[in-house]
Amino acid sequence: MLPFFAGSLAFLHQELLARRPRMERINQGFANEPVLSTRLLFLANQQWPQSCLHVSSALALLSLDDVREALSARLGSPYANGVHADSHYVVWRRYSIQVARVARSLARDLYLNEQLAYSAGLLHAIHMLMPQAEDASDILPKQTQPSDLALLREQAFPLFGLLLNAHCFKKSAALMRQWQLPDGLSDVIKDCEKPFDDEIFRPLAAVLHLAIWRVCIDSLGVAYSTLAYPAEIALSLGMDMDMVLHQEPIRWK
Repeated sequence: MLPFFAGSLAFLHQELLARRPRMERINQGFANEPVLSTRLLFLANQQWPQSCLHVSSALALLSLDDVREALSARLGSPYANGVHADSHYVVWRRYSIQVARVARSLARDLYLNEQLAYSAGLLHAIHMLMPQAEDASDILPKQTQPSDLALLREQAFPLFGLLLNAHCFKKSAALMRQWQLPDGLSDVIKDCEKPFDDEIFRPLAAVLHLAIWRVCIDSLGVAYSTLAYPAEIALSLGMDMDMVLHQEPIRWK
């Protein structure tokens, strides 16, 4: 049972009840809620296995009745929109959306799949919300030493240090596989912490790594910009620090 904002669910229900639902608003509603996005992708990939990497592709394939079904299932624990701004969930959600937006912006500049970049950014930390009994520990080796990126993230967002396995990026990828989401999505998340460790270099994994770093630096302040700067990863994409730091996140219109 994962949390989401009750207001987001109400927004989507209201739009789906309209005489002519506006798909761009439905897309926006899902894309701003990681848990609802996951539910939609799960439903779409049950019908079309390994085919839906992001919300837009799922909405293009599913009927409106399917979308309503995605919202009518037992989804999780809705938060009231007035929940305290410093709660774990609110900080986590804001962080995830910021990473998704920066990843999409970087991917667009590099002519990569920006929608997949957004989806990976939105869902890369979803394992932090999992209760102990439901986490993916049983299918992953223990990670003894947090990476520089994980340590930077916990410094930028101290609340994450209180969440389950916050430093282990691969747990979200394991959950993607458990939920039968496409390998193309889980592989980007799996490799984002150390993009050069896999036999296959995935540019979007490097993009996601840079997006996480950028959001952490935004939180800490530009004075920390040399902290754990992933120079080798940036250079592999033909980018320098200024390009990463000054990239304007793309927001939904």
